[in-house]
Amino acid sequence: MVVHRELIPYPDRSLIEGVRVTAPARTALDLAAEAGCPYRATALLDRFLARGALRRGRLLSTLRRHPRSSLPGLALAVGLSDGGSGSPAESWARVLLYRAGLPRPVTQCRVETARGRFHADLGWPDQRVALEYDSAEHHSSRVERERDRRRYSAMTHAGWEVVSIGMHDLRTHPERLLRRVRNLLLDRGWRPSPTARERVRRAVRRIERDPPRLDEG
Repeated sequence: MVVHRELIPYPDRSLIEGVRVTAPARTALDLAAEAGCPYRATALLDRFLARGALRRGRLLSTLRRHPRSSLPGLALAVGLSDGGSGSPAESWARVLLYRAGLPRPVTQCRVETARGRFHADLGWPDQRVALEYDSAEHHSSRVERERDRRRYSAMTHAGWEVVSIGMHDLRTHPERLLRRVRNLLLDRGWRPSPTARERVRRAVRRIERDPPRLDEG
């Protein structure tokens, strides 16, 4: 068994005898390697980074020495890891966008409006497109919904297009979300080469035929 030293607030040698204690980056990579898919692995690494348990530079350097560094899904998860992700669903959305060949979004994307500065979950500043994940857990009350409505309205008046998504969009018909984001980016100035555009089209079709199985497990 491998554990993170910080998970044992008052170490007792009798309790951890025979247990190998690893550094945070190694622990994160070990867990990500067992996650089963890049979606869960990326969400796990994002959580480590968001909590300040490690820095991304340390994660990258540790990967080179990790015994499973050649695992394609692990390398992808490390490459996509970002401490700005606020939930597993946001992490999954970033992996989905990457696999579709779309431009990488900025996490906690800054949006200046007449009502002040907001931060979109994901965003493309050059095209002024924002993607907001609305979870039932954090956006269920009338006050929260009204707050979101005002925030989205302010962002829209500032010239941004806001795409609000939920778990249904990620699990049930991810290709619809991908096509919507693709079309918005194209309409707002993204200029991929014909080859890149065709790669995106084919990737979205593959995802449509074989959508990812996303869950919290």
